[in-house]
Amino acid sequence: MADRTPPSWGPSTGTLRCDRAELNSLIAHTRPPGTASTPPDETRALLDHPATGDAVRVLLQPVHESTSQVNCALATPDQLTLRRAWITPENTTLLCPVDDVDAQLTLITTSLLPITLTTWVDLRPAPVRPDEHDNDPGGDRKIASGVGEDLLSMDAARRMQAFAVTGAECAWDLELTTAGAHLAMTILNTPRGHREILTTAGRTALHPITATTLFRRFADILAGLPRPEAAAASNHAEAEA
Repeated sequence: MADRTPPSWGPSTGTLRCDRAELNSLIAHTRPPGTASTPPDETRALLDHPATGDAVRVLLQPVHESTSQVNCALATPDQLTLRRAWITPENTTLLCPVDDVDAQLTLITTSLLPITLTTWVDLRPAPVRPDEHDNDPGGDRKIASGVGEDLLSMDAARRMQAFAVTGAECAWDLELTTAGAHLAMTILNTPRGHREILTTAGRTALHPITATTLFRRFADILAGLPRPEAAAASNHAEAEA
């Protein structure tokens, strides 16, 4: 078997590039003391190096400590991209694909998460204009129930057919899982503004929604997180127990 390219650390950008197997190894071997086995050579070389070891551990700390995660799927007719964020009240670790093999991890301040999500899904101000296919007084357009899944399918043929039906430029699905709440939405970016896929009473439709409303939802993610000082107090109490 050909040798894998070892994980690489970008000191000027604070980013880590690695493949999935390397990422799993790094996560496994940066867990709290006493829970990790002996790492393979390439992982140990990165973690033991004085210039990278502490930085990589800080980068992966939210992966181990987060109680909230965001999974984001962004699709175009030609491509499907998956991203993830591990969130703590203070810092968030982002996982973004570089190519079909490697991914890049970056650490940001959690207050920047709404802006980051905006970038991920290419959210921009767009007037919500009626669509020629809208068939409801509220501006909704009825669609088949499986279109949302097809837009984000790994199967390129299914995805392209769904895009042809909806006329969307791209589609994205955002899911937040946290101890206190669950948020999920599937949105289409179209030439006539953003549309949300909603299913009510067995009826699935594209519902007009503004970029401002979507950004407020992103900001609400922060509102649902424990404040940093509260989290620190909780951790201190647990340590003394």
